[in-house]
Amino acid sequence: MSVVQTQSDYIPYDLRVRVLQVEPRLDIFWQEYLADLFRDISPQYQENINQQVLRHKNILWDKQTQAFEYKEENQVAGGGGICRH
Repeated sequence: MSVVQTQSDYIPYDLRVRVLQVEPRLDIFWQEYLADLFRDISPQYQENINQQVLRHKNILWDKQTQAFEYKEENQVAGGGGICRH
């Protein structure tokens, strides 16, 4: 099965690789890394990364404040709060 990506949901390879390397459980500076990255990219790329990558990693992005939060797996499934680093 082939996945067709349109221009509106495209994420450049180098950006995708950088975001996929973010691991909140292992890196205490992950929020600063994402904030710096998002500061330098277009709003469309920000939204695409949020939809396609961050949500799958249980990272919540607040578009208004440009803040990032991580939800542990068990918290997403039904309990607990947000893990802030």
